[in-house]
Amino acid sequence: MDCRIRLYWFSIFTFICMQCFFLGCGSGTDGTSLPDASINPSASDSSNDSASNTDSGPVTLRADNLSTSSPAHTQIDVTPEAVIKTNYGDITVQLDDKNSPRTVDHFLDTYVSSQFYDGTILHYVQEGSMIIGGGYTPEGQPKKSRGEVLNEADNGLSNKRGTISMSRYPEARDSATCQFFINLQDNPQFDHADEEDDTKFGYCVFGRVTAGMDVVDRISQVEVHDAEVLTSTPVTPIIIESIRRTK
Repeated sequence: MDCRIRLYWFSIFTFICMQCFFLGCGSGTDGTSLPDASINPSASDSSNDSASNTDSGPVTLRADNLSTSSPAHTQIDVTPEAVIKTNYGDITVQLDDKNSPRTVDHFLDTYVSSQFYDGTILHYVQEGSMIIGGGYTPEGQPKKSRGEVLNEADNGLSNKRGTISMSRYPEARDSATCQFFINLQDNPQFDHADEEDDTKFGYCVFGRVTAGMDVVDRISQVEVHDAEVLTSTPVTPIIIESIRRTK
């Protein structure tokens, strides 16, 4: 009988211990597990709704890609990067697909992926202002473009030194195709200023130079002249040998 009583109380004790373990009793918490940094917190918990647990590098949390019909998770994207290889050296640009998604897709999917830019030139150089390229051959002939892109110049980004932006016709806001320019200085006059006036809608910034700004500066100092078709174009062509996505 004593054995059966001891076994009975031992079973009760074991059951209580297991309940405490699973409910978090004595663990120093309120019974809930700590949130994993890789999991997007509940939308109702605004105190945790941030990317503060991530690195400050190119990995970004894209909250707009979260599904509301499945368990909470985070889509982690790598910010696109491309290298512009020229006969003066390489220029690495980080592309802002968060603020300029259509423009980045247009640049990469329509032109870079098809190797459109291979063998084109940086055809316009204005020292202290900008360099423009991507639309002409070394012979000064325009390449046939492959469609226009909706202007995203109202994305809040500014044409600061080292940024890369789309070139377009001043009188037509959505006329950007293949040509782009790199700012040699802060050029706020190219920023979005008016929603109704196409001439003041601005030029869309879609990335920035992260390596090779010294190459850009050397290109800005080359000798230029006015040719038959192009103005302020380098006397010795600045060749874009290739543009390739690296991330």
